[in-house]
Amino acid sequence: MSELWASVGRAEALGQRSSQQDCAAHALLPPLADGPERLLVVLADGMGGHAAGDVASKTAVNAFMAETQQCTGANSAEILQRGLSAAALAVQAKANSDAALKDMGTTLVAGVVEKTTDGDVVVRWVSVGDSPLWRVNEKAEMERLNLDQSLAGELAAELRAGTATPEQAAIDPRRMQSNVLTLALMVAPFDLARADMHLDPLPLASGDLLLFSSDGAESLPEKLIGETIRKKRTAGAAAMTKALVKAVIDRKTPHQDNVMVVLVDPAPSPQKRSLFG
Repeated sequence: MSELWASVGRAEALGQRSSQQDCAAHALLPPLADGPERLLVVLADGMGGHAAGDVASKTAVNAFMAETQQCTGANSAEILQRGLSAAALAVQAKANSDAALKDMGTTLVAGVVEKTTDGDVVVRWVSVGDSPLWRVNEKAEMERLNLDQSLAGELAAELRAGTATPEQAAIDPRRMQSNVLTLALMVAPFDLARADMHLDPLPLASGDLLLFSSDGAESLPEKLIGETIRKKRTAGAAAMTKALVKAVIDRKTPHQDNVMVVLVDPAPSPQKRSLFG
C-alpha cells in the first residue's frame, strides 16, 4: 500500500480467568488489480476449559489467517467464506486429534474493511457464536452488526421480529442463557449455511468505527462502551481499546471473563495512522 489509510488498536485482559482463551489477528489482504485496499480482522473466543479453549481459538484464527493470505485474486466475500471454512475444518481436526480436546469449541467473528478508489469505506463480515461486531458512530452510538447466536440472542431476535411478545420473553428461560451458544466451531462437522454471513458491502459513514470483541466486554452496557471510546477518540485506536479494557476491569464484575477487543478506525487523522497501533 502506498500509505496507511486505517488504524487498528487491540487490547486484552484475563479478567478473573487463569488463562487467556480469546485470540485475534489482523492483516492487510493481498491487493486486487485496481481494486480496493483491504484489511482483515479475525477474533475468536474459545471454550472448553483451561487448555482447550485456548487451543480452539488459536487454531481457528491461525487457520483463517493462513487461508486468507493465500487467496490471491479472490474477492472479499470469497475470502471470508474460505477463511471460515478453513477455521471450521482446523478446529474439527484438532478436536478429533486428542481426547482431551474433544469438547473444545470457539466463536469467531471476521470482517474485511475496504477502502475503494473513491475513498468510500465498506465492511463485510462472517460470524459464528456470540462475539459482537459493533459500529460506533461519532456520537458514541453503538449498533451491533452481527447476530448473537446464543439462546438469549435468539430470544432477542424473536422480540425484534415480533414473533415473541415482551410478556412471553419475560418468562422465557432463554433470557438468562446468554452463555449457551446455538452455533460454534467444534468437533462436529460445520454447516457454513448456519453462519451469519453479510457478504454484500455495508457502507460506513464518515466517523464510523468498527469494534470486534469477545463477549467479555459486554459486562459494560453498550452506552458505557460507546462513551469510553468517545472520550479517547482523539488519542487514536490503541488508546481507545486500552481505555475500554480498563473500564471493563475497573467495573469489577464477579467472575469477569477474558476480554479482547480490536478497533478499526478507517479514517484516522494522519498522525494517528497505524495498522498495528
